[in-house]
Amino acid sequence: RPPSPVFDEWEWGFPNSSASYHAVFPRAWTVYNDACGVKGVTAACKQVSPVLPHNYRESSLPVGVFVWRIDNDTDNDIEASVMFTFQNGDGSSSDSNGGHWNEEWRATMVEQSAIDDDEDGDVATIIMHHKHKHSVRNLSTGELSVFDQDVTAFGIGAHADYRDATTTTVPRWSTSDAADAAKLWRQFRENGEIGETSGEVSRRRRATVTTTTAAAGGDSDSDSASGSDGVGGGGSKKKKKKGRGGASGGVGGGGGGGSVKKKGRTAGGLSYPSMPGETIGGAVACKVPVLAGETREISFVLTWHTPLVRFGAGSAYWRRYTEFYSPEVSSIKHMMVDALIHYREWESAIMRWQEPVLYDDTLSHAYRHALFNELYYLVEGGSVWTRGGIQQQRLGSTPSSDDGGKAKQAGGGAGGGIRLAQRNDDVGKFAYLEGVEYLMYNTYDVHFYASFALVSNWPLLELSMQRDFAAAVFVADKTPTTIAASGAKVDRKVSGTLPHDVGNPGEDPWVLVNAYNIQDTSRWKDLNSKFVLTVYRDFVALRDEKFLQQMWPAVVQVMKHSMKFDRDGDSVIDNDGVPDQTYDTWAVKGCSAYSGGLWLAALTAAVAIADILGYETEALQFRTTLEKGKVSYERKLWNGRFYSYDEFSGAAAVAALHANGGDSSATTTASSASSGNEPDLSDPDVAAALAAAVAAAAAAAPTAATVGTCMADQLCGQWYTRACGLPPVVAPERARAALQHVFHHNVMQFHRGDFGVVNGILPNGQLDTTSLQSQEMWVGTAFAVAAAMIHEGMEGEARKIVDGVVRSSYDDLGYMFASPEAWDRHGRYRSGTYMRPLAIWAVQQAIESRRVAAHIQQQQRQQQQQQQQQQQ
Repeated sequence: RPPSPVFDEWEWGFPNSSASYHAVFPRAWTVYNDACGVKGVTAACKQVSPVLPHNYRESSLPVGVFVWRIDNDTDNDIEASVMFTFQNGDGSSSDSNGGHWNEEWRATMVEQSAIDDDEDGDVATIIMHHKHKHSVRNLSTGELSVFDQDVTAFGIGAHADYRDATTTTVPRWSTSDAADAAKLWRQFRENGEIGETSGEVSRRRRATVTTTTAAAGGDSDSDSASGSDGVGGGGSKKKKKKGRGGASGGVGGGGGGGSVKKKGRTAGGLSYPSMPGETIGGAVACKVPVLAGETREISFVLTWHTPLVRFGAGSAYWRRYTEFYSPEVSSIKHMMVDALIHYREWESAIMRWQEPVLYDDTLSHAYRHALFNELYYLVEGGSVWTRGGIQQQRLGSTPSSDDGGKAKQAGGGAGGGIRLAQRNDDVGKFAYLEGVEYLMYNTYDVHFYASFALVSNWPLLELSMQRDFAAAVFVADKTPTTIAASGAKVDRKVSGTLPHDVGNPGEDPWVLVNAYNIQDTSRWKDLNSKFVLTVYRDFVALRDEKFLQQMWPAVVQVMKHSMKFDRDGDSVIDNDGVPDQTYDTWAVKGCSAYSGGLWLAALTAAVAIADILGYETEALQFRTTLEKGKVSYERKLWNGRFYSYDEFSGAAAVAALHANGGDSSATTTASSASSGNEPDLSDPDVAAALAAAVAAAAAAAPTAATVGTCMADQLCGQWYTRACGLPPVVAPERARAALQHVFHHNVMQFHRGDFGVVNGILPNGQLDTTSLQSQEMWVGTAFAVAAAMIHEGMEGEARKIVDGVVRSSYDDLGYMFASPEAWDRHGRYRSGTYMRPLAIWAVQQAIESRRVAAHIQQQQRQQQQQQQQQQQ
């Protein structure tokens, strides 16, 4: 129920107990039992969006269809009517700025086609023209400019495929006026049909407007339309299908007072503009008779038409769907009719995609639904999908529709990032925010986890993003940037490094990269490695050697740059005692399980890439570094049970005990913990000795405060090599042992084992509280750890993690379609609606990979048996 008292007369309060909601994105349905208080009548609203895997046309369309199914399981015939209302706007203050106007448009559908401009048509729609004010800031001077020339429009429509259906409309009603809202509701409640509203008549008589060609039935795609009494003020026309009577006069035409008609549109179908401070909407209603025991359907469509996306600095890009539909407002008509014609095909395609998973009883119910529902973020996460590159345009003007694929020839960011703004390929450019609170596009350290959703379902968009980042590697932007964590001044983008992101929507994405400034990401130890790993993973998915060759220069450059982080010459990169990784509040020093493991995995991938492309010199260099690095990684980090958080997390405790004169028993205890022999913490002396060692180490070196910490994500590199089919970073028996330790400690000792996997935990079962992030459970990381476990043959443990996350986050805490980055032990979230939970698709990739491997092994066994039988 809206909070505004404007809608107080509308009858809300349908009992929750009689309704249920179901979702398997991009489908959803709500079932209302005993609808309208009539026992035996069920109404179900099914929502369908054309988000189709491996589809780069319909998936880009800004449309949604709502199909109402009415089941009459009674002994009596009934009439059922559904009304769809929508406010002209996006819910922002722009809605009440004034100058918005609506128009009615009808068409007839005949055998899966539409006849445009049929004033007696069975498809009834309202097109809403919106004057959206854009604020654009000059990044050099800070000057703010406001303009409203970019096309913004919305459309709603209704259709029922029955000759005895009745569709009625109100093109304009005041959503800010209680009297108008009440009148609309009373009309609908009386007989399921709608018509003129009293508020519209009085407002039209007060308004001072100018008659235009559009208002008199001319070009409906003009930026505005207005009318006067008898010539095109707003109103409604009641329409029935042919053979069921004529149309009644609407408000705009005055019921016979000078209405100017043209095929398919009337002056009465165009409304006068909204007044400042007023919000307006449109309404369509459809009524059908439903005989006893019969089922009928009514279809509604919604489209939102903003063909040009414009960022804070003014840069403009055509959206992807303008490749198939004109940027003009008239496209709304075609999109709505096409949606009504094709939504059944879309739904069938969606079901073919989803059914193999939904009907797989080896997977839990919670997981099966969460797998698809997490895909919501690809359309909800501030997503931008462009037709091509940046447009030739000047501030306050709209680029012409014929230069959609042409790149901007001049200008650009300080770092020459204009190379990122060129057209990528025939699928355009794609960007999505790290989170609705963290406004950075394509945050790579997080996308590394989430990208499994794209490469599994829309791999060409993943390749498009990779090309953007590969180009960005070579960009240098010396604009001074203040690092929030330290106050240091650094260059915004250092050449040779992968950027953290491709920009902020308030600036100039793809041109000004690296909007993140909490830490200096040019010193991050995971970004470069993650790029190399995802490049190889994407090659494995598509076997596109041309793509691999395109990525090669960037792969070599980032690997060369990362080698500078090997501070002690042991062939493993070293962290610098600050949070220089995706865990950006959790300090780490020296060789670390996370960044070091990713580095070794990246070397493994680089060797494979060089071998495929025939670069023998580079392959030998990477292979030599890898073999030496593996030895050091094991020596510094393996403690007998898991890989220590960093190289100072084990040995430092022992050294601190010796330095502080600890007795032999205490020294033995700390040494055994460091070497992997679990100390007996039930012994008070042992526990005290270990606590003293931790405290002493923390005093000696701040990063050693994590002594004994078991990091959930310690085998991130191992997980990715497994996902890519590469040789493992660590021995399988050690990987399994480490993950078993993670399961028994980070999972089972956190929140009773039913809330995923906590990032850091101490040997005594206490949370590592040295940072905010060490004591959190990250939803996406939990899915990644589960995927790693599946690759190591720990399916049962993985299932418990995934089901625990889904049930807690969705069912208990209610964050379906808003999955956050993190939860703490008290059920408090951080950064809701976040990118990383898309990593649930890494779980599916691991499941499918294991099944393929098992199938191959079975075939090999059968072949061996056949050969043995033939030999006998």
